[in-house]
Amino acid sequence: MCVDNSRLSRNDNLAESLIVTQKIRESGVEIVYVMYPVDPNTSAGMLQENILYTFTAFEKRNLRLKFMNGKRTRFKEGYWIFAGVPKGYKKQKEGKSTILIPTEPRATYIKEALEMYANGILSNHSDVYRYLKEKNITSNSPRNTTGRIHYTIVSILFKPRTIYFYAGYFYRPSR
Repeated sequence: MCVDNSRLSRNDNLAESLIVTQKIRESGVEIVYVMYPVDPNTSAGMLQENILYTFTAFEKRNLRLKFMNGKRTRFKEGYWIFAGVPKGYKKQKEGKSTILIPTEPRATYIKEALEMYANGILSNHSDVYRYLKEKNITSNSPRNTTGRIHYTIVSILFKPRTIYFYAGYFYRPSR
């Protein structure tokens, strides 16, 4: 028993929502929608349920787009909207929001290293590692008591999301 079909499946893919519903019914469970009762044993009831799922999927896609547009706007205004902080930056509270502040000279050196890599001046990850090591860029991890750069910093820099950030693009592969 659920209020409506949007409570049964939060997926915005109509086909997947219908498959979930079908599997629930095949297991012997009767689905009862409180708000919009349908009879899935009739063709009219099946049509009604499909229409309800179509509207739900449409509404969920629109809500996601509005949410992402709002995040994109906040990001362009300088607010940090993701978990974690890119290397060379730190979070700073501004009212109820958080903005990113570059920690110099670290941010500049990291950006230079990535630009040199993109332009072919530094040919591989090891070259980027050596460049950052020459600039005395160390891990800012509280566990790093040696003051050395860890190769994991370089591997983190080459994740697609990080590269897009340093290049000035808003990009979220998982969305």
